[in-house]
Amino acid sequence: MEPKSETKVKFLKVNAEAARFRDLLGIYFSTKIKGSKEYIELHPDVNEKILERTSILFASVLVQKLLKLHAKLLALGYKFEELVNILFNENIFTQILINKLQGKLPMLDKESETYVSAIGCLDKRVDLDIKPVDIRYFPVLSAMASKVVYENKKFVEAAIKGQWKMELIGSYDFYNEDHKKNTTQAMVFHDKHANQDMIIVAFRGTEPFDADAWCTDFDISWISFPDMGKVHSGFMKAMGLQKNETWPKHIDNDDNPQCHESIKEKLSSLCFAVLALHNENSILEKLKAVYTFGQPRVGNASFGRYMKKKFKEFNITYNRYVYNNDVVPRVPFDNSVLMFRHFGNCFLYDSHYVYK
Repeated sequence: MEPKSETKVKFLKVNAEAARFRDLLGIYFSTKIKGSKEYIELHPDVNEKILERTSILFASVLVQKLLKLHAKLLALGYKFEELVNILFNENIFTQILINKLQGKLPMLDKESETYVSAIGCLDKRVDLDIKPVDIRYFPVLSAMASKVVYENKKFVEAAIKGQWKMELIGSYDFYNEDHKKNTTQAMVFHDKHANQDMIIVAFRGTEPFDADAWCTDFDISWISFPDMGKVHSGFMKAMGLQKNETWPKHIDNDDNPQCHESIKEKLSSLCFAVLALHNENSILEKLKAVYTFGQPRVGNASFGRYMKKKFKEFNITYNRYVYNNDVVPRVPFDNSVLMFRHFGNCFLYDSHYVYK
């Protein structure tokens, strides 16, 4: 089902790459930004006063330009990640040493089940020390899954099948038309210990050394669907939204799979907002809970009301977990113009990981 018509969908598109650094001065010192700028595209029915707060637009574009400019420097984090694996990962170090002694090239296999990401280096826990009878079971399982999904496919398989003794349905890299590469990672697995019909879908959060991922977080572009409210367009594009504000009707490219349709075909389960937008009631009726960890602001107050209404309609639990020092839940900006808002139950943990 197509959730829109061309006349009803409104949007604000800010193309930071198209903006030159000299344009930043024009943004900062202007009292009003015209929608005719080549790096700004505004739906004709949208009141242009949305751009009167030029300081917000300036900050968003500047941060994105700096991230793009220093993308290679940021990517050095992957080298640090490799070094940590070599020095402190016994399995990796041993294999490299054996290869060296055998006269082979001491290659680092980043796709092995023992190689861990930067996220995994910070928190090496993989074992589930909780039982399905515990009331905290699904939040804890979801938290662990949201961490494991950062890892490579062999690591994911070893964790879910080998340690958790669950069925791995798939581990995926989904294509983002806006970035022209795979930017959305997800894994789907079957937790038969809790329930024979229980399926978990886990999406990876912001990749710490990926400039494009951080640009998405700081982008202020949005799209507004009828009845749903204003939604951050970068996150919708990560779910498969096309540049012309439509959704792919089917999968026609196995090399560039789209997130929404791919997971729906595999499992008929997906990001709640997109399911609701497409009126996928048969799927929503089976959805039990949504847990997010370090979620950014994804829409305005109208979007929040829409989501809470749908959660209530389908009796779905929604909990948002936030670490006090995490910057991601603080973007995009929350102000009287853009009005990006959080919604739903929030569980806040301070810098000592104490629940508040």
